[in-house]
Amino acid sequence: MNSVSEIPSADIIRLIQHHLTECGLHKSCSALCDESGIGTVATHVNLKVLCSTGQWGEVQEALSRLDPKRVPLSPSLLADVHEMTVLELAEIGETDLALATLRLLSEAEYEQRESRENGTAAFEENTLLNRKSSIEMRVINLEKMRMSGVKGGLAVQSASTKDLLPRDYYGEDNVSKQVIRERIGDQLSDAVPVAVRGRLVALLQQAIKWQSHTAQLPMVYVGDDYDDPTSTLDNSEHEEQHRAKKKKKNTRNYRIDIVMGDVPLPVSSSSGSGGRDSKRLTVDNTPILTEKMIPSKECGKIKFGKTTSPECAVFLPDGQGFVTGSSDGFVEVWETRKWGKLRTHDLPYQKKDEFMMHKTAVLSIAHSTDGEMLATGSADGTVKVWRLATGICLREFEGAHSKGVLCLCFRKDGSHVLTGSQDYLCREFGLRTSRMLKEFRAHSSYVNTCCYLYDEISAGDISKKKMLIATGSADGSVIIWDGSSAEVLYIIRPSGAAVVPGSNLTTSLPPEILGEAIEGQNIHTVIALHSMPQMLIVIPRGPKAFLLTFTGMVHRIYERNDVPAVNDSLILVAATVSPSNKILFCATQDGACICFDVESGKSVASFGLEAEAEITGLVHHPHLSQIASFSSHSSARGLIKIWG
Repeated sequence: MNSVSEIPSADIIRLIQHHLTECGLHKSCSALCDESGIGTVATHVNLKVLCSTGQWGEVQEALSRLDPKRVPLSPSLLADVHEMTVLELAEIGETDLALATLRLLSEAEYEQRESRENGTAAFEENTLLNRKSSIEMRVINLEKMRMSGVKGGLAVQSASTKDLLPRDYYGEDNVSKQVIRERIGDQLSDAVPVAVRGRLVALLQQAIKWQSHTAQLPMVYVGDDYDDPTSTLDNSEHEEQHRAKKKKKNTRNYRIDIVMGDVPLPVSSSSGSGGRDSKRLTVDNTPILTEKMIPSKECGKIKFGKTTSPECAVFLPDGQGFVTGSSDGFVEVWETRKWGKLRTHDLPYQKKDEFMMHKTAVLSIAHSTDGEMLATGSADGTVKVWRLATGICLREFEGAHSKGVLCLCFRKDGSHVLTGSQDYLCREFGLRTSRMLKEFRAHSSYVNTCCYLYDEISAGDISKKKMLIATGSADGSVIIWDGSSAEVLYIIRPSGAAVVPGSNLTTSLPPEILGEAIEGQNIHTVIALHSMPQMLIVIPRGPKAFLLTFTGMVHRIYERNDVPAVNDSLILVAATVSPSNKILFCATQDGACICFDVESGKSVASFGLEAEAEITGLVHHPHLSQIASFSSHSSARGLIKIWG
């Protein structure tokens, strides 16, 4: 099913119109409106303020750009604006201009009336003629009064201009001009929305960050190794410039080519590390992943105490922090630029040694989509939700489970937390209500992994997203649940899938058939893919990983084929996927990391993580090609290694 939303071309033109207006290019915006025939759907000015100060020219200009179909204004409201424009022009002595404006506005109203239904045309014509005659009469009376200098009972003095005005000039009961201004301003502010400033730029930045996050964005390298042929610097200045560049040898300048879109990424051959640094791209100081970079060398480590070991870890979504949960109950946030140092420059509570913590070992950890909240689960079944910036516990669900909490997941909007436990249960907790909302009971062993899924359902021209939940268990099954009713939709046991001869696809067998071939293996990882809608990667504790649909149909099998199947060298014990969903990293029981191409299913690289030590956790940096691994083996206990 196609998950890409089509953007109407009219909305693109409107975004450009709003951007032109923000930049002060009003003539360009008007020309675009005239040529395209598409009006704006909001205004950038405060119509209420303009009306209250009598700036009717700017009000008319703003209203003229609006699309009448998207922002319908009542004819009476437009007539009020036109009336005040004419009356105030006449009041300041511009009688000829006021009468000319009245004629122009009347012609415009006539054209608008002709485009409406014929049934109301006669009524609107009579109303328009009567109102036009009334305005014209008041303007003429004002001019006559000022010409003759009448100062009788028919005239009153205006507080704003100190000029004489006929009684009821602005309305019945001699209503003041300011009252009419404010009334029209209130009506316009209610009827015309105000445009969000910087909307086009914000959308472009979001698109750039997403494409860079998924490694789809072409880049152009602006190298510091190239000399400017037009430079007028002498040799000594060139030497100083060269020395300054050598001091900043790790600095590379890149720019994003959003216009061309197909410019290849050149790799600098002058880099001392074989061009490796030239592939580290940034957008707004955010590193960008290029899939050609496979982490293979240790680039950092975090050491814990002799009696302490890391039980879980996660990178923050901005890549500026690495959070760990350890066996002593501490939750710590580490620097990602200087590995091994706690992040204290913006987290003062860590500087004071006031850490987020549990009474028992922290077995699971997750962050919200925006990275502002953390959820942690401990061995005693407690779940806590923290505010990362302050270290304050926002919610504590004591006794959330009767045994240890092995997995956690935030809903996209951050309002709910999903938990899986050693008590065979998965539960959902509401952060607003501070209580359990749903329980998912069907597994016969530990729930090792859980996540939210979003299935797109189409009914005719209408499409909507249905929330699902996936859980993976040590009983060898993955269960897809209805997120609203907590009912079981599919039970998937992928261990028995077989490859079709002569094809790179696996058999799409029903789950019940797959489950008969091989006894269920411990499912330790389930990953929902954003690049392939309605697809999951399921990794059991066995020699194969599987790409399958929400309904259990297997599309790919990931299997190591570069070494013979000897002992446990092929058993996959931990896994993670690159941010672009293009590379699957699987740790084997003998301490190796196998890299699979997600699309083709082929093994593309491998490297060693720990010599003869079983890896218990593997997490990927959200932007850089870095992986963190940790183990419960005695030789690597109390140590997290970062590979890049």
